[in-house]
Amino acid sequence: MQGETSPAPTPSEYGLLLGKLWDPEFSDVTVYVGAGRQEYKLHRTIICAESEYLRKACKAMKPGGSPHRVELRNIKPAAFDVILKWIYGCGYNVPEDYEPSKFLDTYTAADHLCIHSLKEEIMHQITTTIQMDVVKNKATHDCTIQNPIHLMWRFAQVSTSKDFDVLQKPVQQFLALRGVNTEWVKGMASVKDNHNLFNGLIIDTLQKMVFSNFCQTCRLGLTYEPRKKCRGCDQKL
Repeated sequence: MQGETSPAPTPSEYGLLLGKLWDPEFSDVTVYVGAGRQEYKLHRTIICAESEYLRKACKAMKPGGSPHRVELRNIKPAAFDVILKWIYGCGYNVPEDYEPSKFLDTYTAADHLCIHSLKEEIMHQITTTIQMDVVKNKATHDCTIQNPIHLMWRFAQVSTSKDFDVLQKPVQQFLALRGVNTEWVKGMASVKDNHNLFNGLIIDTLQKMVFSNFCQTCRLGLTYEPRKKCRGCDQKL
């Protein structure tokens, strides 16, 4: 009778394995990353616990054959370094300046490797940062993420509809904080290769915000005409 498979280690348990990342003594798989085929000697049990892609790649290897090797030509080594630290229990922190190009590579690599937990963590940290700006009522130029609309637009460009729910959380926060500049929306609408995922995020999020706060009767009374006071608390707008 076949025994039960042990559960994958928890994130805290991964921390105990962190030192093994730089210790190839007991490695049993070699991963080549990027066009230059940078070499990583890793451990199948650890990397397969988080990545469905790597799990399938390792399963496809025949026992007793040539040494286990995985090719990841479309992933940049710098992004893979960040992913390995996540897998081996070192956590993740988005860059302090929130420059999209600095961590979009990590997000797309995590998507390619089917590491959903890392994608969710990236969005969670962005959402939390926007929430903190809301609580502190920061002016636009003082916000930690000064252009969240552009940031999420970039994320939408490298995502698919399966990421809709994950992306919607930070979108909801920045819409509540600043909204979307009308001229920016008009400019986006004029682009021929416009990305429908981002359009869907904006439309669905705004709709949910309205429908979850107003009954049908009150929604019928909503107009585009500017008001001088908030409908909820009478604060001056």
